Amino acid sequence: MNPFPLIEFNSVSRTYKSQGKAREVKAVDDITFHLQQGEVYGLVGPNGSGKSTAMKMLLGLVKIEAGFIKINQEDIHQQDQRHLFGYLPENPYFSGYLSGEETLSYYARLSGVELNKKALIAKVEEVATQVGILSALKQSVKNYSKGMLQRLGLAQALIHDPEVLVLDEPTAGVDPRGAHEIREIILKLKAEGKTILMCSHLLNQVEEVCDRVGVMHQGRILAEGTLSELLIKEDQYEVTLKKQGSLSEEEIEQAWAQQDFSVFNLESITPKRQTLESLFLELTKDKSA
Repeated sequence: MNPFPLIEFNSVSRTYKSQGKAREVKAVDDITFHLQQGEVYGLVGPNGSGKSTAMKMLLGLVKIEAGFIKINQEDIHQQDQRHLFGYLPENPYFSGYLSGEETLSYYARLSGVELNKKALIAKVEEVATQVGILSALKQSVKNYSKGMLQRLGLAQALIHDPEVLVLDEPTAGVDPRGAHEIREIILKLKAEGKTILMCSHLLNQVEEVCDRVGVMHQGRILAEGTLSELLIKEDQYEVTLKKQGSLSEEEIEQAWAQQDFSVFNLESITPKRQTLESLFLELTKDKSA
């Protein structure tokens, strides 16, 4: 395993002018974090917290104002690293008059995939199978549902077999079943060794797929680490007891009130774990929206 991070954000900032240029807004404010090869990292927070801006700076779509970003220990400005990335924007747009097959073939060529026509179609079908839209490849994109468009967006991000996937709200606007299926796809990509940077404001979904998380609010990272580091509450434990014999509910309540624990068997003691949502609310409770 590479001992060095694959991607490094080091004191990165970006400021925008507000409407009328009366004042400046710090969209990203001195953030530092890294991704190891093969992990899924989640940037979480509400809309407007700076997640998408951070991603776009990594992709070279937004200029870095201060700090630096490295990939494979090289500054992203030193050479063109775009071929290493596959990007799914929050609201992917495709021409409605092209079929799914034509759309993916176009993005493959755009991404530098050099295959003959037969091999290219095979590649398109392979990726479409991977994301679950093979049966819809011949259909016009204008007939795709929101969930199918998200899958098509994921397929175009994968078509050139990138080293890193950057996913901006990958389940945005998708129904619960579709969101579950997209999360399953992300887990499969993780199992295949893809490195994934994912941003979302749906915190329960992030808990299901991410190895490490950065909690963003007002452009800053308030907490960062593995889910175990962030969510296990220190000095708090959950104790599971099992009653002995055939005690009635009334007898159990009486024993509990008298703190007579001799009628119980100790089943387990585990550290108490909070949710990512409760952690976020705790971190931002004294900060203005």
